[in-house]
Amino acid sequence: MKLQDLYQVFSLFSSFGYIQDYIQPSCDQLACYTRLVPPTCQCCHMEERINVSALQEDLDNRLFGQHLAREVILSLMQNEDRVKPLVLSFHGLTGSGKSYTARILAKHFNPMGLDSKFVHKIVTTLSFPHESEIKTYKDQLHAWIRGNVSRCERSLFIFEDVNKMHPELLHSLRPYLDYHDKIDGVSYRKCIFIFTR
Repeated sequence: MKLQDLYQVFSLFSSFGYIQDYIQPSCDQLACYTRLVPPTCQCCHMEERINVSALQEDLDNRLFGQHLAREVILSLMQNEDRVKPLVLSFHGLTGSGKSYTARILAKHFNPMGLDSKFVHKIVTTLSFPHESEIKTYKDQLHAWIRGNVSRCERSLFIFEDVNKMHPELLHSLRPYLDYHDKIDGVSYRKCIFIFTR
């Protein structure tokens, strides 16, 4: 029996309420094998690689005045067999293309770009406005990162205005960015973290 057939049987029995209390397969996992899932389900393409040629063409045609950034990005994107997550930090004045470059990378990381469930963007000034809540923010941020990577190891995280992020909160991300096989059973090696300032 194919997974598509299994999903159809599951859907039929779920509509009658027989199975849903016992088995809850992830619709994101099923989306990789069948189109018979709700449109909110997306496939996490774990082994898919970034098409570096297409990325190069896109950067050549859409990113101007950033030849050094383009070269570094292209060289780093060619190696997806990393021993730690890829961490990129884009610095520059307003309008220099930091967020724009992050959007281009997101589109090549996942065809849905920023609309993908596996591409995550945080504007730090909106998400962490109160210095007195740093402990709560750290707990929430760690749970959020771990939860998203547990769903899909190949996740992209974009942190905008990281220079306005509390240093303690920023330093708390270090375990996810460093050389670790797994943290609490979750591997972060296929992740990409982009920081803009």
